Amino acid sequence: MSRFTDRGLASEIRQCSSGDDKEKLLTEVGARGEGRLACRIRAGKAEFFYQYTYQGKRERIALGQYRGTGRSGISLSEARDKVAEYARLKKDHPDLKAWFLEQERLRKAELEELAKRGSFNDLLDAYLEKLQREGKASHSVVSRSFNCYVKKAWPSLVERKAKDIEPAHISAILAKMIDQGITTTTNRLRSQLHAAFSVGLMSEYDPRKRLGKHLSFGLTHNPVSAIPVQTDWERIGDRYLSEDEIRIFWHS
Repeated sequence: MSRFTDRGLASEIRQCSSGDDKEKLLTEVGARGEGRLACRIRAGKAEFFYQYTYQGKRERIALGQYRGTGRSGISLSEARDKVAEYARLKKDHPDLKAWFLEQERLRKAELEELAKRGSFNDLLDAYLEKLQREGKASHSVVSRSFNCYVKKAWPSLVERKAKDIEPAHISAILAKMIDQGITTTTNRLRSQLHAAFSVGLMSEYDPRKRLGKHLSFGLTHNPVSAIPVQTDWERIGDRYLSEDEIRIFWHS
């Protein structure tokens, strides 16, 4: 068939359904080396393919079922658009089918890698494990701080991937503390979060310093760096925690 038409395809489908032919493969005439539109008809249905030749072997890539007068599938015009698109891709990727398969493999590998990447909560826990492993006296204080002001206060946020945490998220965490009248401790938490992301960021590229159970966080920046320290709260004797703050902190 030199060029498909909706009427011609409908006729072929009827003939294949009622005649002796169980299956029929039709192809349009295309420019040499660019591939062509093919249509396989069987069981009263038609399916479009992009057909090309690579190293003497005929290859086909499925485009979709012919919609005809129905609602599902693709139209003849849409199939031709796909063929034109694939013909352009084939110029850079002669074995287009193999290239598509490789792209799909890479996509799946990327999704699997993303699934393995740790959450914000994982990052905080990994940093705490590091402090404990190194015998740091600050471990218990940092643990209570994370638990009180981050994990319990922002349960949904800590479930996000660590790589998706942005300065706006950190700012919201600290702003909530400030709204509660907490001052110097807000700066302390900022410092602790900055340290956690810094260690996570460095461990991402140092094979000898991976955090946690070989977690990858996919970090590319430290979201805390953009948040300023409230320097006017850093004067010695400026303010002590209130009794309510101490009670919340130590019983969290």
